[in-house]
Amino acid sequence: MKLSFDNRDHQDLTLCESLYIGQYFENFDITPFAEMVRDNIELTDGMRLFIHDVMTGKIRRPRGAKSKTFSRDLEIHAEIEDLIELGGKNLTSNASNDGAAAIVADKYGIKEDAAVKAYDRINKAINYSRKIESEELN
Repeated sequence: MKLSFDNRDHQDLTLCESLYIGQYFENFDITPFAEMVRDNIELTDGMRLFIHDVMTGKIRRPRGAKSKTFSRDLEIHAEIEDLIELGGKNLTSNASNDGAAAIVADKYGIKEDAAVKAYDRINKAINYSRKIESEELN
């Protein structure tokens, strides 16, 4: 007797596939699916359909749901801060020098503007936290 699981439109999933899909809806990370495809893991038709639906945008992260990039953004922010404060770099590149964001972006395999956005997200969170703290003191 073969056990199979269903998840909305995706039928006859293995237990493992069903767990991966459940995990996706918790953190919206598609990395495990990319690894399944890369490693040529045998997939059920239901899982193939789910991966297709995610890749084509039929299944999307709900509005307001945060992706799990906060820890990566913290690392990017810290490295950019170090390059600015200790290395004398500017945040962004100019005609003659790479900026801190470009150097860090290279390390993470992202574009410079994505590193700047990650840096700005953390700065915004820091500033908001400071604002709340100052309001609590008053």
